[in-house]
Amino acid sequence: MTATGKTYGDALYDLAAEEALCDELLEQVKLLARLFRENPQYPALLTSPDIPREERLHLIGEALTGQVHPYLVNFLCLLCERGRLPAFAGCAARYEQRWLEDHNTVRGRVSSAVPLTETQLTALAARMGETLGKHVLLEGTVSPSLIGGIRVEIDGRVWDGSLRGRLEELRGLLRGAVL
Repeated sequence: MTATGKTYGDALYDLAAEEALCDELLEQVKLLARLFRENPQYPALLTSPDIPREERLHLIGEALTGQVHPYLVNFLCLLCERGRLPAFAGCAARYEQRWLEDHNTVRGRVSSAVPLTETQLTALAARMGETLGKHVLLEGTVSPSLIGGIRVEIDGRVWDGSLRGRLEELRGLLRGAVL
């Protein structure tokens, strides 16, 4: 995340916190970040020097007024006016990071050889939450190379209960053994 993303993301979050809008704006910020990522031609249009700034601002207002909170429309217009619209993804990431911090929540990823059910993910998130003393949001991914078991990554920490991880650990022990 860039310094611009951090600065503007913090400013938007602070405003939302003052107005008790953090949850509402979080969903809208994430939605806009996803839309910009999936439709890169729209942010490219809004940063094009071939289109006058007033017209770009009008396009933002026309497309988003009534769709997202007015603070978010104004925020995007401010980024556009200052030539900082490409930093929106960083702003969105910082906004979400602040929300997670304020809600004692962390995101993590669990990899497994087979898909986990929602019930299994929920139970694992609860167990990891007890361990960390935080609310845990887990995203599941399938990695057949694990052979069996699971591997959990949260905030740079790894819990490897996979068969592959255990085999690698055994291999390391055998290599270090004096025969």
